Amino acid sequence: MEGDDKTTGLSETDRLIKKLTVDAVKAKKSFAYEKAKEIYILLKNAVQQSYGAGHELLEIYLELIDLYITLEEYDEAKSVIEEAEQITADINERLELLKKKTKYLFSIPDFKSAKNVALDSLEISGYPDGDYSVHGSTVAHFLGDVAKAYLYMDQLDKAMEFAKKSEEEAKKSGDLAERSRALNILAYTIRWRDNDVQKAIEIWNKAAKLAKEAGNPEVEGNMYHGIANAYWQLRDEEKSREFYRKALAIFENSGLMEGIAMEVKGLGDTYLTEENYDRAMDYFIRAKELYNMLNDRKNEAVVRMHIGLCHMNLGDFRLAQEEFLEAKSLASFYKKGSDSVRTSSIINLAELYDRMGMYDMEEKMALEAMEEIEKGMQVRERDVDIGTVKLSLARVEMARKNPDKAKALLAEAIEGLKKDRYYLDLLAEAHARMYAITGEDEEMVTALKYLRESGSQMTLERLKKSGLLPEDATMED
Repeated sequence: MEGDDKTTGLSETDRLIKKLTVDAVKAKKSFAYEKAKEIYILLKNAVQQSYGAGHELLEIYLELIDLYITLEEYDEAKSVIEEAEQITADINERLELLKKKTKYLFSIPDFKSAKNVALDSLEISGYPDGDYSVHGSTVAHFLGDVAKAYLYMDQLDKAMEFAKKSEEEAKKSGDLAERSRALNILAYTIRWRDNDVQKAIEIWNKAAKLAKEAGNPEVEGNMYHGIANAYWQLRDEEKSREFYRKALAIFENSGLMEGIAMEVKGLGDTYLTEENYDRAMDYFIRAKELYNMLNDRKNEAVVRMHIGLCHMNLGDFRLAQEEFLEAKSLASFYKKGSDSVRTSSIINLAELYDRMGMYDMEEKMALEAMEEIEKGMQVRERDVDIGTVKLSLARVEMARKNPDKAKALLAEAIEGLKKDRYYLDLLAEAHARMYAITGEDEEMVTALKYLRESGSQMTLERLKKSGLLPEDATMED
C-alpha cells in the first residue's frame, strides 16, 4: 500500500483506511459493537476495492467474525467465515480462520461440529505425527477446543484427556495463555466429573498465576471467577465474594465491561444464597443495567430471573412473576440445552405458583419445563433440572391429596437434587415432604441436616409454616 501523498506519504485511500482502523479500535474499546461492526464493513469494502484480497483483508474478516458472534448475529458470522475461506493464502492464515470457526460453532451452539473442525485443524497442523512444532501454540488451542467440546457434551473422560494434552503442548511451546486456557477446562472437568471442587480451585489458582505472568488480565479475571463460583457452590459466601471482588478489580482496571457485569452478578448471587435479598437486588439491578448497555439479552435474562427470586422470597409475587416472565421471553432466542435460562425461568415460575397456591399452573409450568429439558443438548445439569421438576409435581400431588404419587415423585426428586450442593434447600424440602407423608423421623433428621448445610433459615420457617416440619424444629445439632 504505497502512498502518493507528498505531505503524509499516504494516498487518500490509505488515509481513509488508517482513519477507519483507528475508529474501529476505539469503538470496540468503548463497547460500541454496532458502530465497530459498521466501521469494519466500510474498512472491508475500502481494502477490497483498492487492494483486493490479502492478509490485511483477512484480518478485517477475523475482526468482523468476532463482532458478529458478540452481537449474536450468527448467520452473518457464518457468511463472513465462508467469504474468508476463499482468501486464505497459507496454512497460518487458514488455522487462524479455523480458530474463529470453532468459536462460532461453540456460540450457535454446535459442539459436535466444533470438535470435528478442531480435530481437522490438528491434522492440518501436523499433529500428532508430523513436525508441528512451528504450530505448537495453535495445536494447544485446538486440543483445548476438542476438550471444551467434550466438556459441554458431558463426555468428561475425553475432556480430561484432551485438556491434559492441550496443557502439555502449551507448556512445550511456552504459551502461558494457552496453558491457562487448558487448565481452566481441566478445572471444570474435575469439578463436574469428580465433584472435587477443592482440586478445581487449586488448578484455577495455578492458571490465574500463569495468566498474570503472561500479562493477560482477562484470563486471570476469568480464573478468579471460576474460583469464586466454586466457593459459591460450596456455600462459602465470604470466600466467594473475595474472589468475585478480585476478578471485578481486574476487569474494572482493564475496562472489560462484560467481566464487570459478570462479577457484579456473582456478588449478587452470594447475597441471594445468604437470603440477604435487598442487598442481592442492588447488585442484580446494577448487573441488569450493564447487560442492557452491552445488549446482552441472554445474561440480562439470567439477572432478571434472579431479581424475580429476590421478589419471590420477599413475598412480592406479582413482581416476581413479571421478572420470571420477562426472563423467559428474553431467553426464548437461546437454545443452550437443559440448563438454559428459559428452562430455569419456567422452573422458577412453577415454584412461584406453588407459593401462590395455583397448583394447576404449577403443574403446567413443570410439564413445560420437562419438555424443555427433553429438548436440551446438554446433560450436565439434566438430573438436577429433572429433580426440581419432580419436586414441583410432588407438591401438586400433595395439594391434591395423592400421597402415593407424591412419594414416588419425591424419591425421584431426591435422586436428581443430591447431585449438586447448591440445591440443599430443595433437598431439605423434598425430605420434609417425605416426612409429612410417611411420618418417618429419619426423613425429618435428613431434612434438618440439609437445612443446616444450606443455612436457609427462611426455608426452615416456610416448611414449618406449611406444616411439613414440626413447629419446634431448629437447625441446631
